[in-house]
Amino acid sequence: MRLLLLGFALWLGVSTSAQALEDIPHDVVAELNHKLPVEYPGVRSLVIQRHGKLILEYYRNGLNAATLHDARFATASVVSTLVGIAIHQGKIKSTAQPLSDFLPSANDPAADRRVRAITVGQILTLTAGFDPSVKQVGRWAFPVDFALQRALVSQPGAAFSFNPGTAHLAARILASATKQRLTDFARKNLFTPLGIDRFLWRIDGPGGSELGYTGLELTTRDMSKIG
Repeated sequence: MRLLLLGFALWLGVSTSAQALEDIPHDVVAELNHKLPVEYPGVRSLVIQRHGKLILEYYRNGLNAATLHDARFATASVVSTLVGIAIHQGKIKSTAQPLSDFLPSANDPAADRRVRAITVGQILTLTAGFDPSVKQVGRWAFPVDFALQRALVSQPGAAFSFNPGTAHLAARILASATKQRLTDFARKNLFTPLGIDRFLWRIDGPGGSELGYTGLELTTRDMSKIG
């Protein structure tokens, strides 16, 4: 099976005691190094760390440890982590807080009346109920008003659907709550503390905002730091 992975990092845990488990056997590491380019040519990179030690590092031809990889929809997981930090800092009360507290256009008459009560948690878990078939405007953009005025195809909180437009709303909630660009908030509160100093984050257009559902680029080692 061809793996459609642009970058992959596996974090196996950090030792919390002096009695650490044995390292991964060398023959397993050797087998991975052999199989990856032959059986899984779609894999761009693989990093395995255990107990804070680098166990395996693989890069496809032409790539290396400094290469930035598009995290694609894993970008949404990073946004969710940042929302958790904002909650810890008191900038967001809880995941039960309604999105209308941060995005006033949720109260627009053009939006379904149920939208204003959708919670931060329902946005993060992709259970808001928005129609997943509605695509972005142009190549990347999901303007907030457009995203909020999509039809609801299920009751908020009732069902999961893979939905880039909903994931993007999490980024806009975070920007509103922190009154900062995502890159600035992420750099200060997540990336710098983890020792991540190189990253890119695609915006939705000239002078626009960072995307919440794709577009974050990190090295594979730095992806493993986030987990």
